[in-house]
Amino acid sequence: QIGLLLLLSLLALSLLQPFSLSAFVLHLPFAAVLLVAARQREDLCPFPWLSAVVLIVISLVPLLSGQSHVVAAPVDKFWAYAIAASLFSVGGVWLLRQSRLVAVWSSLAFLSPVLWLSVTYLQLPELLQGWHWSAITLMLGGAYIFYATQRLARAEHDIPAVWLLLAGHAAYSVAVAIAFQEAGLTLALALQLISLSWLIKRYQLQSVDWLVKLLVAVVVTRLTFNPWLLSYADTLGGTHWSLWTYGGATACCVVAARFLNSDNPLRAWLEAAALHLLVLTLGAETRYWLYDGQVFIDRFSYLEAAINVNLWAALALAYHYRGQLSEHLRGIYAVAAKVLLCASLGAFALLLTAHNPYFGYQVVATTPVFNSLLLAYGLPVVMAWLVRRYYVARWRNMAGVVGMVALFVFINLEIRHLWNGDVSDYLPTSSGELYTYSLVWLLIAIGAVLQATRLQKTQLYKAGMCMLLAVIAKIFLVDMSDLAGLLRVASFMGLGLALLGLSYMHKRLSGETS
Repeated sequence: QIGLLLLLSLLALSLLQPFSLSAFVLHLPFAAVLLVAARQREDLCPFPWLSAVVLIVISLVPLLSGQSHVVAAPVDKFWAYAIAASLFSVGGVWLLRQSRLVAVWSSLAFLSPVLWLSVTYLQLPELLQGWHWSAITLMLGGAYIFYATQRLARAEHDIPAVWLLLAGHAAYSVAVAIAFQEAGLTLALALQLISLSWLIKRYQLQSVDWLVKLLVAVVVTRLTFNPWLLSYADTLGGTHWSLWTYGGATACCVVAARFLNSDNPLRAWLEAAALHLLVLTLGAETRYWLYDGQVFIDRFSYLEAAINVNLWAALALAYHYRGQLSEHLRGIYAVAAKVLLCASLGAFALLLTAHNPYFGYQVVATTPVFNSLLLAYGLPVVMAWLVRRYYVARWRNMAGVVGMVALFVFINLEIRHLWNGDVSDYLPTSSGELYTYSLVWLLIAIGAVLQATRLQKTQLYKAGMCMLLAVIAKIFLVDMSDLAGLLRVASFMGLGLALLGLSYMHKRLSGETS
């Protein structure tokens, strides 16, 4: 109780005012006393770890407060932290040989050097710059992992080996943090997923599953919130960082998942992360090529919206399909699929309004049919059909409506494009273009009525009849206003024959269905 009170007092004082280097060093003998006391009484085993945590916290307080924690030269700070690391590491090894609490003292012995090295890097980054410090830390992590594999070869359920593996991967993380920044750091962290998955399969180390999940969470979080956390474009000198960062992290998750057995729940987490990172990779690559490498530029163009409408809908279907096969993450896949479908609908709404080339905001290539209109409004018809066919039932009606809207808009824009070479509303509308609209709309309405009659779809029948009435009104009020004489008579006769044919087919199909 006295030791705990002293530790809490030390922590409270550090939060109130900064400690001097001498005060920091004077607290190290107190930590040594706690190590000796823990050897005599096992109920005191939390105190050495607690003293280490308290000293680490008070060392990092200046990073939060913006003050200098230790009024001394950087070299003196370095040696103070080195002494603390040696004290706790040696003490942990000593107690590991003398006590039954293997997990407690293994963690203290092997993690202490890595933790204090991290504190040194955070407090004194100017001292640890350069590849040599990264190499030294990497060698420390490699030695830990090598020693752990040697112990696991003799006994698969060796507790110190587990902590050696954890400390080794932690040392690797510190090494890559020293050597790399931002994009390179994220990829380097993702590479650990492969080694951890291999170790889990090779030595049946289910106790480190949480570390894989933690790494997955860190990588996914960094790459998901990059626009608000980091700015890679300014630091990587024009390199194609989005491909090797997003794509590399995705590949790491895929490879790591393949190392694990199919019945391992951890494999489902890695596959879910891989699918999520694939979404981010495709999105980042789209923006990279559209905006000349500026992935996080504050812009959402017509072409990007056209690509994302189809991309997000396709990935939503992929999430839905993957959710049907998953036992543990079905809910997560379902939520992700809905989010992507809603994003796809939002992008399509922009294509109908703010980014609609008809309003003159976008330029469409003069190539007939095979232009951006096919991507923006034609392909969404296919995606809507796939959603209606393969997605959950309650979304089918909405998918059908979106598909019909996309088809109608696509046909009309293509007609205008074929007549004018562009679709802007500033271009004049010729009589031939007006007649083309009427003819195509009439065929669509007739097709909808006949299909609704054959399938007995009441809503489709009503929609077809409404469109038919609109076409007839357009023909009488707009198209025929410029006609006279025999052309007007021929138009009336053609419309009448079309309606008679529709009536005949409707009766025939009605008779067949009845």
